[in-house]
Amino acid sequence: MGGALIGLSIVAGVTLFTVHREGRVYRADPPEDVEAGGRILVEVLNGCGAGGAAHHVAEALRAEGFDVVQIGNAPDFDYPTTVVMDRSGAPDKARRVAEVMGCAHVVRQVSSDAMLDVTVILGADGVWSRGRLAPGRGHW
Repeated sequence: MGGALIGLSIVAGVTLFTVHREGRVYRADPPEDVEAGGRILVEVLNGCGAGGAAHHVAEALRAEGFDVVQIGNAPDFDYPTTVVMDRSGAPDKARRVAEVMGCAHVVRQVSSDAMLDVTVILGADGVWSRGRLAPGRGHW
Protein backbone atom coordinates (compact mmCIF):
# COMPACT_ATOMS: atom_id res chain seq x y z
CA MET A 1 0.00 0.00 0.00
CA GLY A 2 2.87 2.41 0.85
CA GLY A 3 4.50 1.78 -2.54
CA ALA A 4 1.27 2.60 -4.33
CA LEU A 5 0.96 5.88 -2.44
CA ILE A 6 4.54 6.83 -3.27
CA GLY A 7 3.98 5.97 -6.94
CA LEU A 8 0.77 8.00 -7.02
CA SER A 9 2.54 10.94 -5.37
CA ILE A 10 5.31 10.87 -7.99
CA VAL A 11 2.80 10.74 -10.86
CA ALA A 12 0.81 13.63 -9.34
CA GLY A 13 3.96 15.69 -8.84
CA VAL A 14 5.15 15.17 -12.42
CA THR A 15 1.68 15.98 -13.74
CA LEU A 16 1.46 19.19 -11.71
CA PHE A 17 4.97 20.24 -12.81
CA THR A 18 4.09 19.57 -16.46
CA VAL A 19 0.81 21.49 -16.26
CA HIS A 20 2.51 24.42 -14.53
CA ARG A 21 5.39 24.51 -17.00
CA GLU A 22 3.24 24.11 -20.11
CA GLY A 23 1.00 26.85 -18.79
CA ARG A 24 3.85 29.33 -19.43
CA VAL A 25 4.74 28.12 -22.92
CA TYR A 26 2.61 29.36 -25.77
CA ARG A 27 2.71 28.53 -29.45
CA ALA A 28 1.62 30.74 -32.30
CA ASP A 29 1.70 30.62 -36.07
CA PRO A 30 4.99 32.11 -37.28
CA PRO A 31 4.91 35.49 -39.02
CA GLU A 32 4.31 35.16 -42.76
CA ASP A 33 7.81 36.30 -43.67
CA VAL A 34 9.50 33.66 -41.51
CA GLU A 35 10.47 30.49 -43.34
CA ALA A 36 8.76 27.22 -42.43
CA GLY A 37 10.32 25.83 -39.28
CA GLY A 38 11.71 29.27 -38.50
CA ARG A 39 9.69 30.09 -35.41
CA ILE A 40 10.98 32.99 -33.37
CA LEU A 41 11.22 32.17 -29.66
CA VAL A 42 10.92 35.33 -27.58
CA GLU A 43 11.41 36.25 -23.94
CA VAL A 44 9.76 39.48 -22.70
CA LEU A 45 11.14 41.12 -19.56
CA ASN A 46 9.74 44.16 -17.77
CA GLY A 47 12.60 46.62 -17.30
CA CYS A 48 10.48 49.69 -16.60
CA GLY A 49 8.24 48.64 -13.72
CA ALA A 50 4.93 49.34 -15.49
CA GLY A 51 2.46 46.84 -14.05
CA GLY A 52 1.51 44.09 -16.50
CA ALA A 53 3.69 45.48 -19.31
CA ALA A 54 5.51 42.20 -20.05
CA HIS A 55 2.26 40.25 -20.09
CA HIS A 56 0.56 42.71 -22.44
CA VAL A 57 3.50 42.90 -24.83
CA ALA A 58 3.77 39.10 -24.80
CA GLU A 59 0.12 38.77 -25.79
CA ALA A 60 0.54 41.36 -28.56
CA LEU A 61 3.64 39.59 -29.89
CA ARG A 62 1.78 36.28 -29.86
CA ALA A 63 -1.00 37.89 -31.87
CA GLU A 64 1.70 38.91 -34.38
CA GLY A 65 2.79 35.26 -34.65
CA PHE A 66 5.79 35.03 -32.33
CA ASP A 67 6.31 32.25 -29.77
CA VAL A 68 6.68 34.01 -26.44
CA VAL A 69 8.13 31.33 -24.20
CA GLN A 70 9.10 33.37 -21.13
CA ILE A 71 7.64 36.41 -19.37
CA GLY A 72 9.16 38.05 -16.33
CA ASN A 73 11.00 40.98 -14.81
CA ALA A 74 14.41 42.27 -15.84
CA PRO A 75 17.08 42.39 -13.11
CA ASP A 76 15.88 45.92 -12.29
CA PHE A 77 13.34 48.51 -13.48
CA ASP A 78 15.88 51.16 -14.49
CA TYR A 79 15.99 50.53 -18.25
CA PRO A 80 15.51 53.90 -19.96
CA THR A 81 14.98 52.41 -23.43
CA THR A 82 13.41 49.27 -24.82
CA VAL A 83 16.01 46.83 -26.15
CA VAL A 84 15.63 43.83 -28.45
CA MET A 85 18.49 41.36 -28.04
CA ASP A 86 19.64 38.74 -30.54
CA ARG A 87 20.33 35.71 -28.34
CA SER A 88 20.79 32.97 -30.97
CA GLY A 89 23.06 34.56 -33.57
CA ALA A 90 20.15 35.11 -35.96
CA PRO A 91 19.97 38.91 -36.22
CA ASP A 92 17.11 38.78 -38.73
CA LYS A 93 14.87 37.32 -36.04
CA ALA A 94 15.73 40.10 -33.60
CA ARG A 95 15.22 42.72 -36.30
CA ARG A 96 11.80 41.23 -37.11
CA VAL A 97 10.69 41.53 -33.49
CA ALA A 98 12.10 45.07 -33.28
CA GLU A 99 10.28 46.03 -36.48
CA VAL A 100 6.93 44.83 -35.16
CA MET A 101 7.55 46.66 -31.87
CA GLY A 102 8.78 49.86 -33.52
CA CYS A 103 11.98 49.57 -31.52
CA ALA A 104 15.23 51.04 -32.84
CA HIS A 105 17.56 49.42 -30.30
CA VAL A 106 18.71 45.97 -31.43
CA VAL A 107 21.83 44.49 -29.87
CA ARG A 108 23.63 41.19 -30.23
CA GLN A 109 24.13 39.22 -27.05
CA VAL A 110 24.35 35.60 -28.15
CA SER A 111 23.99 32.99 -25.45
CA SER A 112 24.09 29.24 -26.02
CA ASP A 113 22.32 28.82 -22.66
CA ALA A 114 19.35 31.05 -23.54
CA MET A 115 17.34 28.42 -25.51
CA LEU A 116 15.52 31.24 -27.30
CA ASP A 117 16.08 33.62 -30.20
CA VAL A 118 15.23 37.04 -28.82
CA THR A 119 15.02 38.78 -25.46
CA VAL A 120 12.96 41.97 -25.24
CA ILE A 121 13.56 44.26 -22.27
CA LEU A 122 10.81 46.85 -21.95
CA GLY A 123 12.15 50.29 -21.09
CA ALA A 124 10.74 53.54 -19.75
CA ASP A 125 10.64 55.01 -23.28
CA GLY A 126 7.31 53.19 -23.75
CA VAL A 127 8.07 52.32 -27.39
CA TRP A 128 6.34 49.02 -26.68
CA SER A 129 3.05 50.80 -25.96
CA ARG A 130 2.81 52.57 -29.32
CA GLY A 131 2.49 51.54 -32.96
CA ARG A 132 1.39 48.01 -33.80
CA LEU A 133 1.44 46.90 -30.18
CA ALA A 134 -0.52 49.88 -28.85
CA PRO A 135 -3.49 49.46 -26.52
CA GLY A 136 -6.75 49.55 -28.40
CA ARG A 137 -5.33 47.81 -31.49
CA GLY A 138 -6.90 44.54 -30.45
CA HIS A 139 -3.91 43.45 -28.36
CA TRP A 140 -4.57 44.97 -24.91
